[in-house]
Amino acid sequence: MTYPARPAPNTARAAAIAAFFLPLSVLPWLNPVAGGAMTPAIPLLVGWTCMALLFAGLPVLSASQRSFYAGLLLLGIAVIGFASNASWQMLAFGLLMMATAAVVAMRLVQDPALQPRTPLATAEHMHTGIALIAWSWLLAGFLNACIGLLQHFQHTAWLGGLINHAPVGQVYGNLRQRNQFATLMNMALWALWYLWQNGALLPASSALLKKTGRNGARILPATLAWVLMLPLAICTALTLSRGGMVQLAALMLMLACWTLRRKPADFAAFANNSALHNVTNSPAHASSHNTSATRAQILAWLAGLLLAYLATAYVLPHLYGGTDIALRLAGLDSRACISRTVLWGNVLHLVAQKPLTGWGWGELDFAHYSANYSQMRFCDMLDNAHNLPLHIAVELGVPIAVLACAAVLWWLLRQRPWAELAPARQLAWGVLAAIGIHSLLEYPLWYAPFQLACGLALGLLAATGNKHPCTNGTDSNSNDASCAQAPRHNPALRLAQRATAALLLLALAYASFDFVRVTQLYTVAQSRVWPFKQNTQAQAERSRLFHNAVLFAKLSTEPVTPQTAATQLAQAQKLMHYSPERRVAKRIIECLHALGRHNEAQAAQAHLDVVYPPKKSAQAAQDAEQEEAEED
Repeated sequence: MTYPARPAPNTARAAAIAAFFLPLSVLPWLNPVAGGAMTPAIPLLVGWTCMALLFAGLPVLSASQRSFYAGLLLLGIAVIGFASNASWQMLAFGLLMMATAAVVAMRLVQDPALQPRTPLATAEHMHTGIALIAWSWLLAGFLNACIGLLQHFQHTAWLGGLINHAPVGQVYGNLRQRNQFATLMNMALWALWYLWQNGALLPASSALLKKTGRNGARILPATLAWVLMLPLAICTALTLSRGGMVQLAALMLMLACWTLRRKPADFAAFANNSALHNVTNSPAHASSHNTSATRAQILAWLAGLLLAYLATAYVLPHLYGGTDIALRLAGLDSRACISRTVLWGNVLHLVAQKPLTGWGWGELDFAHYSANYSQMRFCDMLDNAHNLPLHIAVELGVPIAVLACAAVLWWLLRQRPWAELAPARQLAWGVLAAIGIHSLLEYPLWYAPFQLACGLALGLLAATGNKHPCTNGTDSNSNDASCAQAPRHNPALRLAQRATAALLLLALAYASFDFVRVTQLYTVAQSRVWPFKQNTQAQAERSRLFHNAVLFAKLSTEPVTPQTAATQLAQAQKLMHYSPERRVAKRIIECLHALGRHNEAQAAQAHLDVVYPPKKSAQAAQDAEQEEAEED
């Protein structure tokens, strides 16, 4: 039985959606700018603004009652968070922006201009909305891989401020951290697999297909999949990220299991690809040649992925000298005091001190500074436990951590990702697996690009809950009950979403203004932005969002006098909860001496020397900074 070919998804509306979605979804991964009053602020503001714009332009068309109430609950939590301190505000806004990304993914699946017009058996292969999400991850990963290769060979100078310039031996693209870079490479590999096996790489080869015909339909997509895979695999290996290695192993295991489990007929489901029909102008060609990946091709691709990784991470360092992945696994390439074992041991010590209530959200760095450990101390500031369940336990208490883990486990058991058959859902689970593995070793969800990726993946799962994306209801062959209920426009829902998006954009505009205003305190006078050149301190003190940064700058520049010692002491003690750095602790000691409280000052100095041992040389400080950048 044959079905009418779907019109190519290059209608004006589909093209407009793609032109709107792709730049905004890729930009957070490529933003090279950081710094100012708070180093993470610019990447967060850029990423959140992109998500808010996507939410404003692509609100969901319809939502289930469950999704509606979940959205209301999230808004309530966000309002409570905004009414709390800065740490809770950051958490609330991050969760809210992740939810907006999920809404965007649901819209891409729902939009009639992006939906297939073929039977459900092949609908997913032809779904442009799902492909757009995959293309965004692949483009972000491939462009960062190109930057990473330039960093490896030290050829980044010609690009100026468009990219980050890494020291010798470092590869991290524009993400400034190699474990984040490795996670993106794995996400891009998942996206590449999805696009290839569903025939979405075929249109990218359409110009060549006109010359090669049906033979090219078999060869060119597979060739493109290999060409795109190699830089992603090589860059994953160049990071020497242990987390990236685990993510890659999970990817290969999951894809191998899913590929071997699929029936041969599933690999031929894309035989009626209209893109091939349009290229060859021959229905016979379209019906007799499979243009998506075959089982043998995928397994060979996975084997090539493994060989490329091992050759780059282990063989080449042995041939040309340098650190290999085995040395990284043994932990022999860095100081013992920055290892995960030491870090987690310190955090468990803190958990044992306040197991029920925790130290408070955002208080881990202060708790770590204040603690006296019987074992080795993690020799750097510690604002995250580098393990999401452990972080929740130390800051909010063990009961909440157990409840959170139980909720995630319950959800996984209900969803049964290991039993998935639909490639789109397998893609979403693969991306969530990469972020989940990363979250057991670091804190990717504190960064806007990963909030965007997590939200898109969750939205994709929510929108494809029936294992297949729903058609727009126009296909007469569709007999799925869910597709009989095509998305209906809900004006009130869209209005509420657009109003929320407008509020988010206004909040982000104010936050950007406030950040620029406060950053002038950290900028030399001649380089300050003109509205803030005069009365810079007074203008910055009006800040509502970055008051701690203002206080930090003020404390760093004002001298201690007997008249100001008491005030500065209170300010410095407050700042210890914001950033317990050496200079803040030194200011506390100076104030205590100025107030005549010498015994307290001596005790504070002794504790400071334990937390931050005096550096023997400037080179030692540089080594510590480099080790922190290399940490995964």
